[in-house]
Amino acid sequence: MQKIILVLLITVIGFSLSAVTPEEILNRFPGIGEKTMSELTIEERLLIDAEISIERQENMYVRHAAVASFLIPGTGQFMTGDALGGVVHLAGEAAIIGGVITGLYFLLPEDLKDGSLTREERQDLKRSYMTPDNIDEILPAMGVMAGGVLLSVFNSVLASHGAAENALENIESGSVSFKPYVNIGRTMGLGLRMYW
Repeated sequence: MQKIILVLLITVIGFSLSAVTPEEILNRFPGIGEKTMSELTIEERLLIDAEISIERQENMYVRHAAVASFLIPGTGQFMTGDALGGVVHLAGEAAIIGGVITGLYFLLPEDLKDGSLTREERQDLKRSYMTPDNIDEILPAMGVMAGGVLLSVFNSVLASHGAAENALENIESGSVSFKPYVNIGRTMGLGLRMYW
């Protein structure tokens, strides 16, 4: 189960993020794209580094919103300013959890609901229902649980996709912007960050 969630998480993080190639960044500055690294001036290198820093920050913003909404559906929408979408996904997740709990309560055999059982007695009782003769008594409850997990993952993926789309729209519209920064430590060994 954890492997499935990890694969879905990686898929969600990776989708709809526009990966900008170094060539595309260089093409933003006329004349720089034709030069070799040794021909670039310090100012040109700083310009390129600043542009790359903006791309990194934008990608991190989109990924953060996507992952937040995958883990807790709706949080990425709140982060990106879509309160209605956040409420819808959060309420949907609460409804799924509530439906699963209610379904399990009504579909589980009565003896499994007994609160006075010790842990060992409860484990023995669960094992007795896993035999071919008794499994049909808990299959409806297992179906509700499996359906709830699938609905929850589907809601998480939808919420994550929506949060990533909202973040991309915020970047494109200019409602969210980032300052370029250059980490001087990479070029001068000082470990300082210079803001422009």
